[in-house]
Amino acid sequence: MIYDSDQSAKKSFEELFVIKACLTSILQNFNLMNKMKILKRPIFIIGAARSGTTIIGDILKRHSNVAYWVEPKYIWRYRNASAQSDIRGQDEATPKVQKYIHSKFSKYVKQCKKKRFMEKTPSNCFRIPFIYKIFPDGLFLHIVRDGRDVAFSAQKKWSSPLDRTALWRRVVSLEIPLRDAPYYIKDIIRDVLDRQFLPKKAFIWGPHFPEIRDTQKQYSTLETCAIQWRQSVHAAQEGLRGIPEKQQTTLKFEELLATPEPLLRQVLNFFDLEPEENVFDYALNTIDRSATRRWEQKEAFKLKLIEPHIHDLLFELGYK
Repeated sequence: MIYDSDQSAKKSFEELFVIKACLTSILQNFNLMNKMKILKRPIFIIGAARSGTTIIGDILKRHSNVAYWVEPKYIWRYRNASAQSDIRGQDEATPKVQKYIHSKFSKYVKQCKKKRFMEKTPSNCFRIPFIYKIFPDGLFLHIVRDGRDVAFSAQKKWSSPLDRTALWRRVVSLEIPLRDAPYYIKDIIRDVLDRQFLPKKAFIWGPHFPEIRDTQKQYSTLETCAIQWRQSVHAAQEGLRGIPEKQQTTLKFEELLATPEPLLRQVLNFFDLEPEENVFDYALNTIDRSATRRWEQKEAFKLKLIEPHIHDLLFELGYK
């Protein structure tokens, strides 16, 4: 009898354990579904660094329904802080990673009291399959700029002092996950001290493609910037091949500068956002239409230096 009683108690305990596990799973799925509802059709601005992602983000954030987060790159690197490149595949979008990213972004949307989430992170050129796994209804805007202008613009960033505005933005947003913080100490020291006192040393800036350190050692900073652009665009193109056509669109930076309002109307329509005059007004008052073909003013030897690295892609994209 005692044996039967023990067996019965054990069976009841096991049943309760199963019930608890099921309820926990249901609750977790409910919470995830709720977050997904808050993050319905999130907007991702994709593009190589210095390609115009900042200006398009600054314009679109004027929309009354958009909660815009500027470059939450450390959130995208959650549980991957020690990686030497920015590449992340679908297999890395584990339930824990998905839960964390959904939680951070849905909380941000609530704080902003907006309806749609939007972000831009240049290194996401290398994470599109990862992002799509987490947000299968996401909308992607790929902005492309002449690689020659990008290379010269990026070169300045590689050898510039610390951007204190960006650092402060990351601090106040509590963007860096606590579990990953120890991995970023070296980067923070470099940005705070080395970039401030040794800006000409040309520390790596922008998206990290797998061979970027070897590339920096082998080529000049300008050439490395050109290769960085090429690798970023190639990665974005490859990643977007796995995204349904109805969820992606491409915009040329030069065309945006030439005819901002018509193209912005197309972009808003693609994102299923109503046109708002303050978006167009800001664009017309902010856009510098002379920010194209600046490479024509550069020394010929510098152009010859980068031309072999980007010629084929420039031709493919329609640049002359």
